[in-house]
Amino acid sequence: MTVVIMIIYGLNKFAKQTNLQLFNEWCLLASCYLYFVFSDFVPDAAVRYQMGFALIGVIAFNFIVNVCMILMHFALKILKLLNHLRLRNEFRLKKAKFAELRKALKI
Repeated sequence: MTVVIMIIYGLNKFAKQTNLQLFNEWCLLASCYLYFVFSDFVPDAAVRYQMGFALIGVIAFNFIVNVCMILMHFALKILKLLNHLRLRNEFRLKKAKFAELRKALKI
C-alpha cells in the first residue's frame, strides 16, 4: 500500500494524479492497519470493539467522500450540457432572425 502511495504521489510525475486517488489509498491503508486489531495481537475485547467503530468510520467516510465526488461530477456534466443546449438555442434564434432580416431586405 505504501509503495502504491509513493508511486501515485512522488515517482509518477507524468501520470494524471488526483487527490481522490491518493485519499482512497490512504483510507485503504488505514483500514488495513485497523484489521490487525481484530487478530490475537490485541487481547482486549473492548479495544477491538472500539476499533471496530473506527474501522466503520474510516470506511463510511471514504464512501461518503467518493459518493459526493461522483454526484459533483455528475452535476457538473449536467450544467455543461444545459449550457451547451442554451448556447445552441441562442445560435438557432440568431440564425432565424438573420434569415428573416435577409428575407426582409430582399423583398
